[in-house]
Amino acid sequence: LLPVPNSQGSYDPATGRSVNNYFNEVFTSPSSYDFNSRVDHNLSSGNRLFARFSHYSSITPQKSVIDGVFNPGNGGSKNADYQAILGLTSSLTPTLILELRGSLVRDTLFQPSPSQGFNVQSALGIPRSPMDAAPSIGITGFTTFGSQGNTWVDQADNIFQYAPSLSWIHGKHSVKVGAQIRRHQYNFFNASANFAGSYSFTGEITSTNTTAGNAVNALAEFLLGDVKTASYSIPQPMIGRRGYNLGFYLQDDW
Repeated sequence: LLPVPNSQGSYDPATGRSVNNYFNEVFTSPSSYDFNSRVDHNLSSGNRLFARFSHYSSITPQKSVIDGVFNPGNGGSKNADYQAILGLTSSLTPTLILELRGSLVRDTLFQPSPSQGFNVQSALGIPRSPMDAAPSIGITGFTTFGSQGNTWVDQADNIFQYAPSLSWIHGKHSVKVGAQIRRHQYNFFNASANFAGSYSFTGEITSTNTTAGNAVNALAEFLLGDVKTASYSIPQPMIGRRGYNLGFYLQDDW
């Protein structure tokens, strides 16, 4: 489950052990691309239609602190943005022009846990687990490994916008009336700070004087499965917020 030491490290006289004895060199290759397109079409002499679509996507991998499911980092992220606009301009009369606009903006972010989907029951023998991901393991004197807080995020935001307007020219007056209507959708999931459970081994159980803080005793407790404390946070459900913004205007220039 954990990588073996691959370097000499340095000697710790307080515990009689070697520390900083694992070296991991990792290369990542972030990538991104974008796409834009637009189409204009004259339906008739007084009606013009246009459509535009844009897409942007990026993948940002994260280097692992240690290899395997107990990597305490995050699993990188993938971001995708979309924008679509449809518009119609119609000359109802020589002095009356109608404009209709509709658009959608969608932004998504997915950041999985490095061990997402890990079968805790079969691999570790832990009968119950709040999530299918490696738990966080804290051993006094060692770097904490396993799933860390806020490393499992799934987000999708949508903005729908409608903007109709009507322009009228009469004598010296140029009158325009219209509206802007926005509908927001905010969908967000963050598993929580301790979504896969946390187990700590402090050395107190195997210590001859029940004193915590000795790294050798803490490691012995980990190997024996003598857990000092265990806890987990109930993952929050997917948040789904909805909202509207309405705006109306009347303008007269002369």
